[in-house]
Amino acid sequence: MSSSRGFTIIEIMIVVVMVAILASIAIPSYTQYVTRSKIQEATSTLLAQRVKMEQFFQDNRTYIGSCAPGTVAPLPGGLKYFTINCGNLAAATSTGGMTDKRWGRVGDSPIIGAGTYADNATCAVSATGSGEYFIRAVVSHEICARVRLAGVSAAEAAHDVVHGTLAKIGGDGGVIVVDAKGAITMEFNTEGMFRAARDSAGRRDVAIY
Repeated sequence: MSSSRGFTIIEIMIVVVMVAILASIAIPSYTQYVTRSKIQEATSTLLAQRVKMEQFFQDNRTYIGSCAPGTVAPLPGGLKYFTINCGNLAAATSTGGMTDKRWGRVGDSPIIGAGTYADNATCAVSATGSGEYFIRAVVSHEICARVRLAGVSAAEAAHDVVHGTLAKIGGDGGVIVVDAKGAITMEFNTEGMFRAARDSAGRRDVAIY
């Protein structure tokens, strides 16, 4: 006479736990893989667009109108995951962090409104310096808000915030600001700031002090 033995509750629980562990590892990895594959479409398209826009600049000595239909750099279409536009203000800020920073510290660079902010109606701002103070003063947003609400220029707003609001609470650093008309301002309250600027009018600036 034969007999069969089923699974015990403990054995079933062990299998469930093992499946859960494998899923917790596999699913995030797969998600990251899918995300990276989508990003490739954007980066390759933007690189190609950059080359075309540089060609437009060489032919016309300006970037204005470069994305219009019929030019050498029309806006790319037919993308599956992204839409690329031209003529918008944008800010992108990266950081190496502060020297001897504490593990887990989050600075101002990834915080929208502190180290990075852009608004088509006013200006785009990227900041560098003592991040904790930029966060407290919401520096990037404050500059754009003064342009929008007080009616001052982006250059004036940047000067007043960096040398006034930020300096008063002990913060040091600077900002690069591009206003809605493309005018560039690089303001700082420190001895120097690594900075560079280029525009379609022929401005070519690289400086430290």
